[in-house]
Amino acid sequence: MRLTMCGIELVGHVFNRVGYVWGRAYKHHASSEPGKGYLDLPREKRIEILLHYMVLMTKQHLYLLERIRDSWLQREGEGWLGRYRRWFGVKELLQVERILESAGKFFSHEFGSKPGPFLDLRAAYTALLNDLSNGGESWKQRFSELEDAGSLRP
Repeated sequence: MRLTMCGIELVGHVFNRVGYVWGRAYKHHASSEPGKGYLDLPREKRIEILLHYMVLMTKQHLYLLERIRDSWLQREGEGWLGRYRRWFGVKELLQVERILESAGKFFSHEFGSKPGPFLDLRAAYTALLNDLSNGGESWKQRFSELEDAGSLRP
């Protein structure tokens, strides 16, 4: 298969983003399976490693946003999350959302016509983020939704 220059750039851009995060995920996971590289692992295991890491990343990001919520809400009002997205997001998407979207596209061939667990995890994260941004606390009781969405099991 041959790619055009544009195709090479596109594949490199997507792989670098997902590839970098997968490398971080693998480093986090490596203590349980040392010595195995990306290509040494079965595809499902590669996806599982990244997915588990992304579940941890979504949880951590929600907790961090909770820590700043009150001060941002006081300073920016009800639209604090929109302002935060404009300042720290890319096209108003937070890093977690961008990575999940990229991973969803990168591994889309694995899940056929279904959205797949990365996009399911993004939807669950967004729902909890919206609850958190509105000052609610129920997002904490719904944390298991992240685990459920970030599972390879149906």
